[in-house]
Amino acid sequence: MGLLGDWAKSKRMSQPTRGTAQVVSASMPPYDASSSNCSLHLVVSAEGLEPTPVEHTGMASVKR
Repeated sequence: MGLLGDWAKSKRMSQPTRGTAQVVSASMPPYDASSSNCSLHLVVSAEGLEPTPVEHTGMASVKR
């Protein structure tokens, strides 16, 4: 399958389940940006599992 396909397959969850993520806090973008790095602090919950705090960083559009 190739190196990229093997890497992507290794990143899959072995037992995924549906859940929710509640945003606790999010960073603010620069005033004049059209997109920016965003840091989110979340609490992830799913049935039968303890709520877990998670930090996620990624790019986000600022236009909306």
